[in-house]
Amino acid sequence: MADQAQGDMHHQASGQQTVHTLDGVDAKSALLRRGYHALAFGAGDARLHFENHTHCSSFDDVPISYDGSTSCFFVQRDALGRSHSPIFLDLNPNPAAPSIISQEYWQLNTEADLGRFVKGDNVKLEDTIFLLHEGVEGALGLTVEQAVQGKGTHLKGWKETANLGDKASAHIRLWFPGRQSWKRQIQTKDHTSSRNPILLKGFVQHIGRCVEAYFQKNAALCSISGEPITSKELIILGAVHVSAGSWQPILAYNMRETVE
Repeated sequence: MADQAQGDMHHQASGQQTVHTLDGVDAKSALLRRGYHALAFGAGDARLHFENHTHCSSFDDVPISYDGSTSCFFVQRDALGRSHSPIFLDLNPNPAAPSIISQEYWQLNTEADLGRFVKGDNVKLEDTIFLLHEGVEGALGLTVEQAVQGKGTHLKGWKETANLGDKASAHIRLWFPGRQSWKRQIQTKDHTSSRNPILLKGFVQHIGRCVEAYFQKNAALCSISGEPITSKELIILGAVHVSAGSWQPILAYNMRETVE
């Protein structure tokens, strides 16, 4: 499946390169300072997401490890006091990673809905899907234009099933600071009689079309330098499962077509 690359990362993370510090900083602090979730949503909302993902009431109780061979932050097997597989959390961006576009982290408003779609015992938030490049260590992402056109053969798992949960449809959500949250519904099953989960290619195309549609109806964002940012200037790095029926893309500023 398309999450196999990430599955490989956190299952391999019991090797000799597994550590609890990174450049002199404990792994948890590094995760909340420079992981992709923290860069996209801020440290507080990254912490909230990891609590939801691990089903822990406090992130303070979550022991974080780091595997230098795969650049992944993860929770080791059974480290939460219950039986569980290793839990992949995030990647450590390489020095050449592009500038992340800040977003508000979307969440449901009521405790009842949070229980039904995020925090309940029967709810499983899937691992964040990162669009990893084949054969280029640390590289990820593709432009919105490439996504819309289905030009992602350089991505791992491109023609494999995307692990999107058990819902037949989902919302792609965007929420830029100072703006209203936005959503568009997509189908996560194909149109065959067996209703199979869509491939990573189809999911990424959905994200690209959603980002493109957003900017067709909304004003451009502003870069730090004041330059306008539309869908043409954006790279899709991955998508975060923020609730049982919602995914929020991680976006970056496209300073060049290929992220290295």
